[in-house]
Amino acid sequence: GLLRCLQAGPPEPRVLLSRFCKLLQFGRNLLLNPCGQEGLQGWTVQHGGDGWVVEVNLTQVPGAPSQNCFVSSYKWCRKKQVLDLVEEGLWPE
Repeated sequence: GLLRCLQAGPPEPRVLLSRFCKLLQFGRNLLLNPCGQEGLQGWTVQHGGDGWVVEVNLTQVPGAPSQNCFVSSYKWCRKKQVLDLVEEGLWPE
């Protein structure tokens, strides 16, 4: 959305760009439990093979909020979250 605002012609981009800049929500991760600190809580998962698990990173990741990661098995697995962006402070449109 931001890229589209920057590429559009005047005057609309300035109005939309100001809306993006004022929202602090874009400066944070909107996903709940993004690194698996709480297992798979908050995620809807579809397991394949041995499924999803949360493991401790083999290599430390500097600055990461957690040293955990999601690992899937040898078959197709999916995980997703559905977010209400209006509830997170964004505008309906």
